[in-house]
Amino acid sequence: MDWNIGWLFFGAAAFVLVIVNLIRVCAGKAKGWPVLLLASLSCGAGAILSAYHQVANWALHGDMAAIQDVVPTMAKFIRSPC
Repeated sequence: MDWNIGWLFFGAAAFVLVIVNLIRVCAGKAKGWPVLLLASLSCGAGAILSAYHQVANWALHGDMAAIQDVVPTMAKFIRSPC
């Protein structure tokens, strides 16, 4: 089965971009923070979409056991605060 590890790349990139943005702001370099913020949010959205893509691949392959194991746990982490 083809595994999708894009969520790992996008999640790590989002985390690193937030840390870089915080370090720059704490150092007094406030110029360019909106670009880093947008890049971080985009990578976070990419991580969520990549996880959904993996679930869609499992559904196409008929792997219901993987869906039943993973999706309830994903729902705890990927949900709106409302």
